Amino acid sequence: MLCIPLQGQNKMEEVNKTQMIKFELSGLTQDKELSAFLFTFFFFVYLITIVGNIGMIALIYASPRLHTPMYYFLTFLSLVDLFYSSITTPKMLADLLSFKRSIYFLGCVLQIYFYSALASTEVLLLSCMSYDRYLAICRPLNYVSTMTRGKCFCMAFFSFSIGFFQSSAQTSCVFSLQYCKSNIIDHFYCEIPPLLKLSCSDTLHCDLLTIVLVSVFGVCSLMTILISYTLILHSIVRMKSSLSRRKAFSTCSSHLTCSTIFYMAVFFTYLHPSSVTMFEFSGLTDSKVLVPFLFIFFFLVYMVTLVGNVGMMALVCVFSSLHTPMYFLLSSLSMVDILYSSVITPNMLSHLLSSKKSISFLGCTLQFYFFCSLVSTETLLLSSMSYDRYVAICHPLHYTLIMTKKKCFDLMTSNKGRQKAFSTCSSHIICVSIFMTTVFFVYLRPHSGTFDKQDKVASVFYTIMTPMLNPLIYSLRNQEVKRVLAQAMLKYF
Repeated sequence: MLCIPLQGQNKMEEVNKTQMIKFELSGLTQDKELSAFLFTFFFFVYLITIVGNIGMIALIYASPRLHTPMYYFLTFLSLVDLFYSSITTPKMLADLLSFKRSIYFLGCVLQIYFYSALASTEVLLLSCMSYDRYLAICRPLNYVSTMTRGKCFCMAFFSFSIGFFQSSAQTSCVFSLQYCKSNIIDHFYCEIPPLLKLSCSDTLHCDLLTIVLVSVFGVCSLMTILISYTLILHSIVRMKSSLSRRKAFSTCSSHLTCSTIFYMAVFFTYLHPSSVTMFEFSGLTDSKVLVPFLFIFFFLVYMVTLVGNVGMMALVCVFSSLHTPMYFLLSSLSMVDILYSSVITPNMLSHLLSSKKSISFLGCTLQFYFFCSLVSTETLLLSSMSYDRYVAICHPLHYTLIMTKKKCFDLMTSNKGRQKAFSTCSSHIICVSIFMTTVFFVYLRPHSGTFDKQDKVASVFYTIMTPMLNPLIYSLRNQEVKRVLAQAMLKYF
């Protein structure tokens, strides 16, 4: 029903576990004529890389006019690119001229470690640069005080520290495995995906760690860049002067181009489909008698989910009496629930009517990505809503400027005030309890290695039932929503 990576029970065959001391690289090509052309081409590329980045660093250092946050980050990026290309390119150029394309085990370890560390650092620096451009264009009056030289260096130091830390974890995991199969790495340098194929150990943990790290660093950084540039584009459109718009575009276009090329290459390498191109679902049930009932039931649940959450968002949007932090968060929760249920339920309904219950690798990747993103978002929204209730009830003077101290005291010491406080919290507690209990049951209890029927039932609750129950619980147990709903019914019907 849902793409969730689980560890299966794989019995490894007995193999010779003598550790490799040297690897052979397949290289870019075996064609001698093409090797000469590639050597010339990549030699000039590497030469331009060295000269260009050293020249950029020297130019920024020598010119006081370029001693600004944007160029500080560009200096660090040039420094990373300088080392980043020097880890792989000289070895590749030597291999293009030689028939002996080998690398020692220690050399492979160091190459992967520094390559991974600098790639992660570059990802974080690109995020910092996008944030710098956002402040410069969208918050120009606060830019100088916010983005000081000290903060620039702190952000750069943080990028390098996190990059090298994650590389240590990833490299340790990869080289804790035994390599006793073929010693030929199908690449022109030591790279993790082709290296793991040579291991005779269980690579599941390393595969998951690689995917998680690439997803966390790549997706989080990419989201930072996309959000920054969305806000930048919004600010640029609002600029009245064409000269200002042109200048804003010119300062961002270079960074956006570099980010696009870098991310496309990284995601293609690490997140593209492996030899598995299709997955099969076991589904909810194999009983033909039960299938029609489940289809009708979950179809109605999905309809109630859509209508309830869209209705909740419409009520909050239309009625000004609901324009408060609590209902703003509730409308955001409704939006998440609509997307959240739509990631799973339509596919499950189609599988209930079909004998073919398959999903492509890309489809599974997208489903798992959006499922995890929306679950995490819902969890954080529920936390934000609990904090909102805490501030509203425990610190009402800080919650709104309209309330006087006397009114707050009268409200909270009266029976009516206590009743209102409990009523605004009880709905939230019920939703949190249902959602968290089922999620913890599926992910935190000991597994036998298979996804059993109990897990499926629990998954139904937090993927399908919770998005439907949220608007119902918040509307039926909330006096303000019921009053507004009654007004809407009288007005339009």
